[in-house]
Amino acid sequence: MSNIFVIAGHAVVAQIRLVIQIVAREAFFTALCRKVLPRFPNIVYDGVEGDGVELVIDGAKHWLAKKEKRKLVFSQPVLRKRGGTVKDFFEAMRDAMAADGKNSAYIIGIDKPWDHWSVVRKVGKSTVTFFDSWGFPSEKNPRARFDEFTFDKKAPGVADYMPILIDPRWGCLLTLE
Repeated sequence: MSNIFVIAGHAVVAQIRLVIQIVAREAFFTALCRKVLPRFPNIVYDGVEGDGVELVIDGAKHWLAKKEKRKLVFSQPVLRKRGGTVKDFFEAMRDAMAADGKNSAYIIGIDKPWDHWSVVRKVGKSTVTFFDSWGFPSEKNPRARFDEFTFDKKAPGVADYMPILIDPRWGCLLTLE
């Protein structure tokens, strides 16, 4: 994904904010920045792929264990299997999040036209609700329908009526215990 580190950091912070009130949010974000310090300045120019987000998550795990005495669990229960549909993908995500209760959220890669990481708060019967630093899909309405997404790399585009490409190869469920 061709976005900057701050977006990945905000995705992790946003996810954590969904499940725990961290008084020292600035200290938490600073700890995440320090975790990826060896990758500066390239991480700012080149963005963060899955391994960069994993570094940020690792930083979050250590900080939460030390400062909050909480455990952050990383898993990837919804890796797209051959032949699956967007609906199957989101339904599997909903099931994974429901199994972990209210202390979980899913970080997902959204490709064209956004090239962005976002946090899924809730998956309904036919919609997905996001908690997003960029206001995806819109600041007024954080919900999107399943049919607004695609796995087809030839289908997405910048027009409003064109579907948004999901990167099903990388995404993660974060659960706070």
